[in-house]
Formats: sequence, C-alpha cells, structure tokens
Amino acid sequence: MYALELKNFSLSVGKGKQKKTLLSELSIHLNTQDWVHLVGPNGSGKSSFIKSLLGLRVNGISGEWTFFDEKLSNSILKKIGYVPESFPVDQMHSFASFASILSSKKRSKKQILEQINGLSEQLGLEVSQDQNFKGFSKGMKQKTKIVLSLLDDPKFMIWDEPYSGLDVASVKKLNEFMLNNCKDKTWIVTSHLGELIEVPSHKKWIIDDLNIREEK
Repeated sequence: MYALELKNFSLSVGKGKQKKTLLSELSIHLNTQDWVHLVGPNGSGKSSFIKSLLGLRVNGISGEWTFFDEKLSNSILKKIGYVPESFPVDQMHSFASFASILSSKKRSKKQILEQINGLSEQLGLEVSQDQNFKGFSKGMKQKTKIVLSLLDDPKFMIWDEPYSGLDVASVKKLNEFMLNNCKDKTWIVTSHLGELIEVPSHKKWIIDDLNIREEK
C-alpha cells in the first residue's frame, strides 16, 4: 500500500490564452513513512499541486490519485495534517477559542489545550492560550499552523513552505521535533529551489518542466 499514488496526473492553471500546464501525465508514488522534500522554482506549481491533492482546487485537473489506496474523502482528510502557505483560520481566534471549536465527546477542551501547550513548548512558541492570532509575528503564525496541523495525530503530513518566516534557531528546533517525534508519519515538505535550508528527508522531488522527478 502506498501512502500516495498518482496515475496520469495532469494539472493546469488559467483559461484560454492564459492557460498554463504545470504537470503532464505524471505517475509517481510515495511509500508509507517516506519523507519527501518537494522543491521547485517560483511558479512551478508546488502549492497548486498540494491544493489539488487535497481537493482545495478542482479545475484543470485530470488523472487519478489515492492516499493509502483510497480516493480523497473526509475520512482520508482526517489522516492528513496540512500546513498551507496562508494562515488557515480566523486571526481573531486564540488557541483557547480554537480548542472550544474542536472539543467533542472524544476530546475535551482541556485535553486539546494540553496537547497544544506540549507542541508549542517543543516548537518554541511562547504565547498565552487566550492571545489572538492576529497579534502574532510571521514566525509565530508559522509555528501556530504547524501546531494546528498536528492536533489529530495525522498519519500524513503535507507542509507547504513551513520554514517561511522562521529564524535559524526555530528551523533547527522544528527539524529536531520532526526527527524525534514523527518517524512513523509520511511527509511532503515544500520549499523554493535553492533555498539554503536543511530539510530532514529520505528523498527529494523536483517539480519543473511539467514533471516531478526524484533527485538521485
């Protein structure tokens, strides 16, 4: 069983004369617990590719793809921890209000906040539970996105530009967290081609020239 498999996957953006093909007839797979660093130049389609896999964009897509041998569904999405480029929630929220929304019979607000506190401490995010996200710096917002992506203990992590806005110390702390706590997960982490950041990974995928190729 593959964590991710694509067959004859094509992706384009725009319409008419503005239409641009980003990927053409791509067939590729990712094993469970593989860590992949996906790199490419600006405009190569990294974020569009990620959003397409997650059902966040639906136009200009053809072909098939599955996660854990299943087509995309709500049950599959619950197994995926996604860090988008932009901030994903209302910035007037705080961790406390977000925990209230997520709380259920299975997990209380207190339990969720305890997990948030533990993750925040490991990532070096020092904020109060009632502090609105709006006042956070770019680096703090980036760490907040990462914390939120980990709350349901997902099996597959997809992080789009997670290092953006982080200083050297925070990058080191994030990499240590990944290596020490997440070896049982599958990962796709994106960054710009040529970005001087050491990303823990088993392989590197390069997106360019309508294809994704593995760097040997």
